[in-house]
Amino acid sequence: MKALFAALVLLAPLPAAAQTPSPEQSYLAARDAAIKSLAAIDINGPDAKRATRMEQAAIRDLTKRLQTVIGKPALKGVSPAGKYNVEALMSGDIGYGMLDGLAYTSKDDKTRIVVSTEALTLKWLADHKNWWEKLENPPQELSAALKSEPFYTQATSNGAAVAIYAELPIAKPVHASAAAALLVTRRQDIGPSAPDEILAASVQGGRVYIVSQRVEGKTKEIPACTEIWTKALKQAEVLFEAYKASDLKDEKTFDSYTKTQEAGDTGMRKCYGERVKNERYFADLTKEAQALLDSLPSK
Repeated sequence: MKALFAALVLLAPLPAAAQTPSPEQSYLAARDAAIKSLAAIDINGPDAKRATRMEQAAIRDLTKRLQTVIGKPALKGVSPAGKYNVEALMSGDIGYGMLDGLAYTSKDDKTRIVVSTEALTLKWLADHKNWWEKLENPPQELSAALKSEPFYTQATSNGAAVAIYAELPIAKPVHASAAAALLVTRRQDIGPSAPDEILAASVQGGRVYIVSQRVEGKTKEIPACTEIWTKALKQAEVLFEAYKASDLKDEKTFDSYTKTQEAGDTGMRKCYGERVKNERYFADLTKEAQALLDSLPSK
């Protein structure tokens, strides 16, 4: 909480007689002004093309401002120029509200590193405390957020939810105040699949790093865990048939149908997280995650 308070103080509006705003304050003011201007335009009317041009110009400006804020981190294996991580400035569009940061990608698109500052990330967490009305939101404490599905979904994903299958037992880099590594997949529906991505995150040198590394083909489903989903799905199908028999009026049965599927998915992934430690590839993926974290700059 002390770190959150310090970040909010750092980013708070300055009195009229205060010194020149910091680069972070200037960035946030410019971002909020762009969002406000775009919100005033009817994008379904004749001004739609003008709104698109305005948004593109704002993104170019905000990218330059963030480059000043973040500097030039010495990242390995990715492009030297970062792209604006926020993909939309109009509320309701996919990519709106993502983490304020720059995204650097490798030539093969298998590696992506999002870089923000600790202060901007804490401010973003505060703004996202109630981002979703009926779903879980990211924790306010940064080290907990780095192990949170809502954090990665809201901060780095543009339309697909991040589902955690297992935590990888990495050692926190010596210069990091917090770090985590997860085995995940991004998806638009629940159900069985093998995780295909490492997410490794670290807070160090005043910056927050989120590294995404694709690992397709290096993992596999665990049959005993997939069976948990299969059983739940069969139970859910019975409930759905009962719901249909009610002429789609029995909402309690429909809720039970939905919750049964969700419980099956949660149970499947919990099972995977427990059993994957015995799989041969688990140690290799842990080493890969550790190498990703150890390669990040300490300053």
